[in-house]
Amino acid sequence: MRRAVIGRMAVDAAARGHGYEQRGLAYLPVSPQYEGRFGRMFRLPPYVPSDARIAEVAALMKENVTGPTPELDNPDIPSGYTYLGQFIDHNPTIKMLALAFIVLVGVYLVADGFEVHIPKGYIYGAMAFSALVECLNLWAKRRAQRRLQPE
Repeated sequence: MRRAVIGRMAVDAAARGHGYEQRGLAYLPVSPQYEGRFGRMFRLPPYVPSDARIAEVAALMKENVTGPTPELDNPDIPSGYTYLGQFIDHNPTIKMLALAFIVLVGVYLVADGFEVHIPKGYIYGAMAFSALVECLNLWAKRRAQRRLQPE
């Protein structure tokens, strides 16, 4: 057997690799149902659904709508809300900014409840600064994407 010198210790080559058996495993009792060191947790047979059951579940997942449905449209909602919603969905950092604003207002209200006066200018200033930084971030991100796109 080959021996390797690691530091000041001489170590067998088999002991260094992954093929070396851990100490003590040879002395463990093994049941007839043993499936290795990382065997199954439960001894249940696997569930194999029939093709008919799979088709039934797939049919439940289908949506029965074919084409636009005017009865689901709400004419009272301005189109600006739709565009704002799409903008917020497209930019997740805006969601985080909105959550931060909600937390900021919540802290302000709790402090006001304990009769600690915080000038509203500080709150509005923090919100305006955060919105400005976010606008600059979106602008820089859009510029970087345009620079990477081939013309």
